[in-house]
Amino acid sequence: MIDYRKLSLLFLAGIIVDYVFYKFYEFNKFYDLKSRVTIDNEFKEIKNDGTFSSIQPDLLPTYENRGGNSTGDNNCQSMKIKSQEIKQLNITAVFSEIDHTSITAEKMRKVFELTEEEKKNSPFLEPSPVVKILAIPNRKKDIIIEDKRLRINDHSGLLPKDSDLIKYFRIAFEDLTDKKNLIAYGFNYDILVKSKVKIDFKKFLERQLIKNIGEQSVLETAIRIMFKKQTKRFDLQISPTGNPYQLLFHLNSHYALKKIIFNELNKQFNQDYLFLTKIIQKI
Repeated sequence: MIDYRKLSLLFLAGIIVDYVFYKFYEFNKFYDLKSRVTIDNEFKEIKNDGTFSSIQPDLLPTYENRGGNSTGDNNCQSMKIKSQEIKQLNITAVFSEIDHTSITAEKMRKVFELTEEEKKNSPFLEPSPVVKILAIPNRKKDIIIEDKRLRINDHSGLLPKDSDLIKYFRIAFEDLTDKKNLIAYGFNYDILVKSKVKIDFKKFLERQLIKNIGEQSVLETAIRIMFKKQTKRFDLQISPTGNPYQLLFHLNSHYALKKIIFNELNKQFNQDYLFLTKIIQKI
């Protein structure tokens, strides 16, 4: 028999950890070890003479494009994908303001039409008057309303085309917020990629930087690239996991739009995910 109380507590613990790491990320964002900046919404790279050169951000450069060897050094090879696992999908909306006074645990459980059993096993947190968190473990969803932001997380591991995340987002968007106050929305994708061969982290770095710090010194590195593609802004992060055969990919796509067309939302959700998978295939 499933112990729903224990399941709820574990799910709640996961939300707390996720929230803590989210806040940590907000204040301690990591950056690519190469000198890169955004100027006038265009992605730039700082050259050795201090001037800037434009970078095409459509796909990350391969190791060969950086002047390396496809087999790498120290028996490390270019990454050959063994498997990909969706750790979390997320839809976030940002508002000019959210009225938190009317948002209660009872109301949140009601709008998502929880059964009596689900109500007993859906932990609710309110660490401050402007932070409300509802976990629905058996649906693998959590709903977070923080200050002026609405976030719906999906932990099902399903592909965006198979996920019911948009359904939950629409319920929260229409019943818990004032859509007239919307100023932007976006998607977040977290994918754990496992490689058949040991990952050579040096392939993400400039040769001169490797020379400066010592080739044998590079154990791990993380990458963060922010760029625009048409009207969308992307934030791509690639980080180590402590396992030399794994990388965690995070992609945020940001739409600075004050209106959501739900007939288009599903298409956008899937398109941005496919964009991320193309990047992964080129690493």
